[in-house]
Amino acid sequence: MKVNATVKAPFYHGNTPYAEGDQGQFTKAEANDLEKSGLIEIGGETEEVETKMDAAPENKMADAPANKRTKKAD
Repeated sequence: MKVNATVKAPFYHGNTPYAEGDQGQFTKAEANDLEKSGLIEIGGETEEVETKMDAAPENKMADAPANKRTKKAD
């Protein structure tokens, strides 16, 4: 779950710079740590849309060719 936040003081998070007044999205744990440090102000939570995978396709492989040696000769 991501949290929207407003930056109160400039800082770098990873390799992303944030300036005062910027809006950002952080995980709850990151946002709590940054808020305790006085760097951000938490605004609200965002909804994450769950993506579903398509159903597994049926086997489209052609039938295996019959072994000619197993057939009886006429």
